[in-house]
Amino acid sequence: MKKLVVIVMASVFLAIACKSTKKAEFTLLTEPSNYNEKLNGKVEKITEKTYWAIAEGDNFKKGNLVTTKEHDSLGFYYDFEAKFDSSGDHVLSYNMLDDKNNIVSNWQYFKENSRVSMTKWTLGDPFYIEMYKSPISGYTKYEYNDKGQITEAVDYMANIDTIIYRWTNKYSEAGDTHKLQQFDSKGILLGSWNNLNNDKKQYLGGVNFDKDGVIRWSWEIEYNEKGFWSEWTNYDKDKIVTSTYTRTYPEYDAKGNWINAITRNNKGQTWFSERTYTYFQ
Repeated sequence: MKKLVVIVMASVFLAIACKSTKKAEFTLLTEPSNYNEKLNGKVEKITEKTYWAIAEGDNFKKGNLVTTKEHDSLGFYYDFEAKFDSSGDHVLSYNMLDDKNNIVSNWQYFKENSRVSMTKWTLGDPFYIEMYKSPISGYTKYEYNDKGQITEAVDYMANIDTIIYRWTNKYSEAGDTHKLQQFDSKGILLGSWNNLNNDKKQYLGGVNFDKDGVIRWSWEIEYNEKGFWSEWTNYDKDKIVTSTYTRTYPEYDAKGNWINAITRNNKGQTWFSERTYTYFQ
C-alpha cells in the first residue's frame, strides 16, 4: 500500500465537493477512505478489519488478520475506523489502523455553515510528500463556488504554515465530470485527473495525466445492485490492465449495509473484510 499521498488527497473533491442539504437518510463514506459509498441510515461509526479468506466449499470464512506488511504487499488499504456526525454528509474523523489497532494516520474534519472548511491530518508510513519524512502533520483549507462545490484546496505543513500542494477543481455543467489539477508550492503543475460519475452520482473511475497532459494511468469501477463496488480495474498508459479486483458481499445488516465482503485480485489472492456499525438512535 505504498501509495503517494497525492493519490489519496486527490479523492478529496469526490467527497465534499457539494454542500449537503438533505436530512440524514443515508451516510456518505468517502475520502480519506478508499471508498465512495452511500450507506443506509444514520451511521455514527464504522470499523473495518481485513482477514485472509479461507475457502469452505463454495463459500469463504475469515482466517488470520491481514498484517500491516501484508496490506502493503496486497496494495490494499489498511483497516480503519470512521466517525460521522448526525448530518451524515461527511466523515468527521478517520483513523487508519495497523494490525495491532494502533493509529497509523488520522484525519479530523471541521465544518462551518454545514460544510467542511478545514481538515487536520497526520500521515504515517504509507504516505510520502516531497522531502518530508513521516509522520507528517498538516491541514487543508477549502474554497467553494456558489453551487457549494469545492473549487480549491490548499495543503499546509503544520506549525510553519508552509504550502505543500494546491488543488483546483473544474466541473462540467451537469456535474458528472470534473478535472482536478495539482500544483506544488511554487504554482508549478504536477499532474491532473479527469473523474467521471454516472447519473446516480456513483464514481465510475478516471484518468491521470502528467504535467504535460500525457496519460499515466486510468481506472474503472462497477457497482452491484445495492450500490457497492463489485469490480475495480486499473490500466497503464496504454490501456493495458495492470490489476483487477472483484468483490462480493455475502452478508448485509438490517439496514442493507454490507457486513462481510470477499475480495479477489488478479494474483489469485482472496481476503475477507468485516465491518461493524454503530447507528445514531
